[in-house]
Amino acid sequence: LLLFSKALQSVFRWNTQTQSYGATIPLLDTPDYVTYSPAHHALYTAYNSGLVQKIDLAANPLRELPFAQLPAMPRGLAAAGNTLMVGDASGAWMTHRTFDAAGTQISAVDWNYYSQEYVWSAANGRLYFFRDDTSPNDLLWEIINPDGSIGTKQDSPYHGDFAIQHPIRV
Repeated sequence: LLLFSKALQSVFRWNTQTQSYGATIPLLDTPDYVTYSPAHHALYTAYNSGLVQKIDLAANPLRELPFAQLPAMPRGLAAAGNTLMVGDASGAWMTHRTFDAAGTQISAVDWNYYSQEYVWSAANGRLYFFRDDTSPNDLLWEIINPDGSIGTKQDSPYHGDFAIQHPIRV
């Protein structure tokens, strides 16, 4: 179990089998976003400067290493299968970008939306999110293609008929 503490600028590791803490992972600063990628067995941190860092959880020592540099501050971060989606405010409205495990950008799509959370569904191959910064709020999703590129974008037909609120659960 990984526990992120903004106040202590650290990630704590709790072993559920032994009921004990493992080595603490100190962070360089306080990231705006943190996500875990099961496919990469890595943590990703995104900082206000646009810097995205990677922590390989199989490495020794456990430390942040440069992964990618965004052109603007991050506005979202999510592991989506074998890719990492990072949102930033550089393009029209918002840009969603996908990266491979090495930090190479695969795609970038403008005219996107900010959400407080992005939730991946491996079964559907979709990344689900709300459009939290506009009204009426709505549930949206974008397909993440097998090559990691962002595909078709769609939204639910409700458009304000129902109260939309977090959390998103697929």
